[in-house]
Amino acid sequence: MTPFYFGLCAFETEFSGTAKYVESHVSQFTEEQRRVAAYLALVSRYGQIGLPYSLVRRWITGEWGGHAASLAEYTADLENILGADLRHLVVEDGRQLRILHPSIADTLLEVLLEAKTGDARWPSRLANTAIEFIGQLVGHLGSANVETRAILDNLFIRRDRLGSGTHQFAELIRAFGTDQQPGRVQAYRIFQELTRRCSEEPHYWLHLARYHLDFKKHEDGQAEKFINRAIELSKEQDHVQFHALGMLHREWVYAGLRQFSTGTGTGREAAIIEHVRDRYDAALSVFARARKLKPEDEHNYVSAIQMIVRVLNKLVVVSTHKSLVHLLTAGGDAGSWADEQLRVALSLLDECESVRPDSTDSPYLQRCREDIEIAHGEIETMVRAWRDVIVNSRSRSGLALVLARKFLQEQGRDWKDTPTEVFQTVVEFFDAAFEDRGDLADHDVELWFRCYRRLPEYDDLAALERLSVIAGSRTSPVCSYYLYVVHFLRWLNQEEYSQDEAQRRCNEAAQLNPGRSRRWNYEWVAKGMSDGHAAARLANFRELGEYRPASRDWQLSEQVCQRVRGVVRQIEGQRSGQVAVEDGGMKAFFVPREDFTNFAHQGKVVEFDLGFAHDGLRAWRVELAQEQELFRNAGARLPEVAVPPVPLPSQVGSARAAGQVGSAGRVPSPSQTPSPVPRPRPVALTPEIRQEARRLVEADGPEEAGRFVIGHLLFAATGGLDVASFQVGKALTDTLGKETYRQLRGGASLGALVERLGFAVRPTANGQFVVEPATTG
Repeated sequence: MTPFYFGLCAFETEFSGTAKYVESHVSQFTEEQRRVAAYLALVSRYGQIGLPYSLVRRWITGEWGGHAASLAEYTADLENILGADLRHLVVEDGRQLRILHPSIADTLLEVLLEAKTGDARWPSRLANTAIEFIGQLVGHLGSANVETRAILDNLFIRRDRLGSGTHQFAELIRAFGTDQQPGRVQAYRIFQELTRRCSEEPHYWLHLARYHLDFKKHEDGQAEKFINRAIELSKEQDHVQFHALGMLHREWVYAGLRQFSTGTGTGREAAIIEHVRDRYDAALSVFARARKLKPEDEHNYVSAIQMIVRVLNKLVVVSTHKSLVHLLTAGGDAGSWADEQLRVALSLLDECESVRPDSTDSPYLQRCREDIEIAHGEIETMVRAWRDVIVNSRSRSGLALVLARKFLQEQGRDWKDTPTEVFQTVVEFFDAAFEDRGDLADHDVELWFRCYRRLPEYDDLAALERLSVIAGSRTSPVCSYYLYVVHFLRWLNQEEYSQDEAQRRCNEAAQLNPGRSRRWNYEWVAKGMSDGHAAARLANFRELGEYRPASRDWQLSEQVCQRVRGVVRQIEGQRSGQVAVEDGGMKAFFVPREDFTNFAHQGKVVEFDLGFAHDGLRAWRVELAQEQELFRNAGARLPEVAVPPVPLPSQVGSARAAGQVGSAGRVPSPSQTPSPVPRPRPVALTPEIRQEARRLVEADGPEEAGRFVIGHLLFAATGGLDVASFQVGKALTDTLGKETYRQLRGGASLGALVERLGFAVRPTANGQFVVEPATTG
């Protein structure tokens, strides 16, 4: 190490000998060496990379040259090409050349450009050198060359050397200034040259758009044009570009809000909505497209939530209401629109948390949650005040969802000690929202189900009914998932004949849930009781506590999970195995490790915890069963109850085209001709029918009222429509009330109750049934 280089490393920019050292060498450069030295200084200072020796040789001599026969020959050629003075400023590493230190590269640029940083001439001369370099690089290596892209990305695109992304643009671009400084025109020229020379690279068009938006703003429409070009070039497969387009639409929305800066308390909320609505809807649409392409990226959720909250806050400011809650409850078009947007924000927040269940909460999500809290102000004190209004009116569904969210938020992530009254209130709010809209967002469905199943009156038939209705009307990954989970649990508890419906819904859930979240076990088979007997129930993954990598289980696995048995069917090494749960058709994946081998354990009964992932069953803590027997009694008499299958979303289009929506073929038995599965239809219960049923309860008892209700359903089933089991259960619950209906069943299955009341049941596919008049003789 020379004394000069030691001083340079020790003092860097404060080392006074740098300028004199560089100038003494530059004075000896030829014109070609000056040009190449400028390129090397540019990439060394701002890109922290080098240039290929072969390319430098080509620039200086006009020849590419071949591989040197020896290191000595290569060193001699390098010295000859660069010349002694340039060679003193250059270091070589793996046939890559760069200036030996960033401070020397900085000084070298100033000497060669004959301008210092901060001078008026500096931005244009630096930009001219960069633009000339782009042309030389692309001209010699080609725009599609991998090395070309790597050099250009490092120099003009990469925002941080460590990839942290804290800066908006690359260091070279930032050197031209911020805001509206004159130098920014020169930086803009560089992005224009990048897109001209590499016109098929979408990333460069996106960065041109971002710089245009930051420098020239959005009003001229050019930034939108550039982003759309990037989207077109990437064949609409890059979530980053859709997110950028959403951010552009969002900026239009914010600009529209600023036009109402003097409208406090004027009641102009309808005017604001009308003014920003097109761009607002466009932003939500492209953010949704970005989420579809990369659902695990939180920015695709947070950016939309931030926009919604800002718009809602602005509506409150210009309205005559003191809070968002008062705006929502005031009704009207503006209140209804705000109600819907608040529901969207809450759903996005939940969806983001759901697709990243194994990650700690991010500051972005925490801030969004706080912003929503601030938006609805004193809502905590209004939960009970608005409960009766919402539940009875079945309106203001957005507010209902907010209240449900608030109630659950107070309970934290662990609901172990949450009173039943809280779940009851939350279910009522979700029920009100569902009846108002006829639908719930997927993550509201999940919360509703998790709360509903904790109630004493929980009925899996009622749960399956709602899940089926939603899944039959739209594509719903969450509904498909819970339909598969509930149907499988009913089979496990010997309440369904086969696993066909569970398998069908499992396949649908796997198809609708791409990405890593599909492998997460959201629900588990847990210990439970039914009518005084042990029965499997569901437990959410949050009930299992923290994951323990050392023991490969969860903190509370042993206390919460009910052990399930199955038969090992296949083992493929130590990383993959399949076990048939209770020796049924559906198999659970497990990791055999060194504990199980195909030769020794295939066909053996094992015991395990069972989790439900979106793409199938998962077996954890797998152990060889001491008694080689299964738990499930395959020969037991099964109750004939279930809900009819609703067409999968992927089947709805073709079914409608054929005029077959609402029906499907059943598997024929040897003694019967094929008959259709019951078609879902609204229960025709008038107020008079309900009143008469309640009168019969008081006069003659619940059984007589039940006969009356079922008889009415059969009488009203005109046009060849069957009365399905789920219709019967819902009609009895609605007319008799949940408590009376539960007493009437007395722990028996719905099918057994229908037969006890004097009607016949006809089984269909998958253990379902339709009700028919009793036959005589």
